[in-house]
Amino acid sequence: MIVALWAAAAAACDPLPEQLVRAQAALDDAEVAQAKEILSRAYTSLSCQTEVVGTDALRTLFRLDGVVELAADDKNAAVYAVLRAVAVDPVDGFDPAREGPELFALYQTWAARLGPARVRVSASPDQEAWLDGRPVRADAPLEVAQGEHLVQIRSASGFESRIAEISTDLHLGSASPVVGPPPPPAPADPASPPSTRRRDWPSTVAWVGGALVGAAGGGVIAWGGAREAAFVAHPFDADAYGWCARADACYPDARATAIQQSAQQVRWTYLTGYGLAGGGGALFLCGLTGALVHTRF
Repeated sequence: MIVALWAAAAAACDPLPEQLVRAQAALDDAEVAQAKEILSRAYTSLSCQTEVVGTDALRTLFRLDGVVELAADDKNAAVYAVLRAVAVDPVDGFDPAREGPELFALYQTWAARLGPARVRVSASPDQEAWLDGRPVRADAPLEVAQGEHLVQIRSASGFESRIAEISTDLHLGSASPVVGPPPPPAPADPASPPSTRRRDWPSTVAWVGGALVGAAGGGVIAWGGAREAAFVAHPFDADAYGWCARADACYPDARATAIQQSAQQVRWTYLTGYGLAGGGGALFLCGLTGALVHTRF
């Protein structure tokens, strides 16, 4: 047990780029739960990194987190990833060709809201400090969006990394940022694009309708079985078929025609039932897999 805990703690402080490679590999293999777990450890590891974490690595972390959360149908968690991305880079944080239309639309929405709210972060002349991978100098304060940031400082006592919620101008030499959770998302924007995931109404209508049509097809097949059993048991010994009585010369042909018509009716009943069942099954699967709507990837 102790060995397992030590291994988990060691893995949590692996360099961030290495963890991102593992998360991307898990996502490429459609191992969403595994990718989510790796990214959770990556977030935890930000506070124990011993080297400067580059801005591109943070963008990649938030991008992967947003993609994974959408794949897990957790839009609220995806919004948190977008909020972090906007704080780090409210201009070029996401790429629509790479992130997909839904995640990029979320980024644009929140960048428009939060990007203009800027704060200034400065450092003392004797400090080596970085904010989200960008150097902070005494003679050139950084202007950044309000929100959650990674602060890293190298001093005589060592290298420190911490997550800070920055909402006002800050001088790193005079006060330590307050660590806290990211701000909660605002109410949904009516102008935001509609969701295009599997829970959208076209998919719901498809699988519900498919189930009903498939059930109707099963009923018709059962009815065809009953008709076939009645056909097999029917003696076809009526006194007359059409205008041909039993004593007439046309009776055998009329009886044979009646038998063929009954057999054809059974066949058409089966064909109708199998057609309904097949069509309903295909519609049901389309609804479950989201084939009738655009996916996020």
